Parts: sequence; C-alpha cells; structure tokens
Amino acid sequence: MNNLQEQYNKLIKEYGEDRIVWIAAAGHSAYEQDSIPGEPVTACYLPTEDELYNITPHNDLIDIRNIISLALEKNNSLLDTILTPHKIVNPKYSQYINNEFFTYLKLIFLDNDEVVIKKLKNLIKNLIQINFESNSKEQELVNILTKTELKVLELIIKDFKNSNEGDIKVSQATEQYNISTSVFRTLFYKLKEYGVATVDSRGVKGTHITFNNITNLKTLID
Repeated sequence: MNNLQEQYNKLIKEYGEDRIVWIAAAGHSAYEQDSIPGEPVTACYLPTEDELYNITPHNDLIDIRNIISLALEKNNSLLDTILTPHKIVNPKYSQYINNEFFTYLKLIFLDNDEVVIKKLKNLIKNLIQINFESNSKEQELVNILTKTELKVLELIIKDFKNSNEGDIKVSQATEQYNISTSVFRTLFYKLKEYGVATVDSRGVKGTHITFNNITNLKTLID
C-alpha cells in the first residue's frame, strides 16, 4: 500500500488534488487480498474546464468521461480497478466514488443495463459539476481579496508546505510579517464565507485551517 500511496501522492502533485479521482493497483495479482501492489497502476482523473469539450489523453490516466464506454468495451485495466482491493479514492470525492459507483461499473461489465448506465452517468455528471463549482469559488475568492489579504494567504500556503491543512498563530504572524490582526481575521472570514476552507480556533495552539484545494489556490495566486 505504501508504494500505491507514493504514486498517488506523485499524481496529486503533478495534476493537482482536485484532478485525481482514484488510483488502483493493476495486474491480475491485484485481485489477491494479500498481494503487494506495484507498478503499473491505473488512475482516473477529472477534466479541467478547458478540456470539457475535448478529451486530452494524460499518459495512462483514465478520463472519467470514458468510464462507461470502457466498461462497455470490457477494458481490462478498468476491470482490474473494480476487482482489486488495493485502491485509493480521493477523500474529496469519496461520497461519490464509493462501493455503489464500482458496483455500477461491475454491473455494466456483466450486462448493459440502461438503468444502471443512466445512474452512473448522473454520478459522473455531478462529480464534474461539483469540481467546477469548487474551482469557481476559489477564483471568486482570489478576485475579491485585497493585496494585503492575498499576501497573507500566500504566506499561509507557503508555511503549510503544500499540505492542505495546518496551524497558524496569528499573534506570532502579525509580529513576524508586520500585518495587523484584523487582516488575518478578515481573510479567515472570507475563506469560510466562500467555502474554500474550514477555519477553527484552537486556543493556544492557534487557528487550524483546512483548505479544500491548496494546490489550486496556489496556482491562482501565482
């Protein structure tokens, strides 16, 4: 599993946390519960808005819009993904990519049930839409932040070192960066208001922030 986690982290770093939906061990050995997953792997990704009307291949990654057609074609890599116990689902999409999702895929492999195909199409459509809406909120947030608030956000992201969550002690940060406490408070309010992060006060430990997608925010700020 460690090797699979390493490859998952590598894909997340390369494509962004909102792009990778799942990654799974490939090959027939992956069917065994006690097997050790290794290369190769199969992974599924979500398209960007620019790719919405154009399917752009990304090496061995599977565009989620191709999932149903691959199932209908009895694609072996996709079958491996369904059967293997060795897979990692992006926590951001776990409520959509669950046992029900993979059960639908398995049923399509066995029988081209139009009802099941329709249900899976709706799940995929909702998944893509939610991803776009999330990115849109982050863009809106960046657009309305003041220069000082953007600077603070950039400093926080740098301090978190690409992790989606971390703690920040405002009293120390205000002295270190010579920025008023009110700027931090206003930024925290906007992060929550636009739904791009959860912000929790933890007393002496400071303020704990969990971003939905820190990679995307960093890209927008840069």
